[in-house]
Amino acid sequence: MSGFSDAPRRFISSNVPAGSPVSVTSGVAKDITSISLPAGEWDLWGVVNSVSAAGTVITITEAYITTVSATRAVSPNGGAYMFDQQTKTASSNLAYPIGQTHLSLAAYLGVFSTFTTSTNSYFGFIGARG
Repeated sequence: MSGFSDAPRRFISSNVPAGSPVSVTSGVAKDITSISLPAGEWDLWGVVNSVSAAGTVITITEAYITTVSATRAVSPNGGAYMFDQQTKTASSNLAYPIGQTHLSLAAYLGVFSTFTTSTNSYFGFIGARG
């Protein structure tokens, strides 16, 4: 016996493209996107990408998968958490992979960022396989 189920695996995802980033407010948790998960067990992962305006200086970026909308996660958050506290300028936009976690509810791909001067936005992807 292999220990693996012969049942087909399901896949759900949501993608916010680079051309449609979500604007954030400094110091406020924000959802980038979300997915609804039907009954069952799901493995989730994601990535968040920053897009800041000229002159913006980002000092903190936290990205995570959570079950509560617009709510900042706390590390280690079951592995689905990323923290970056390095000063970044608009010319250093980055992609932040978020660790995998296991959930059985709705899931939100979120971000918390502190920055100065101008505007800051994020786009990304959340996927779930169950």
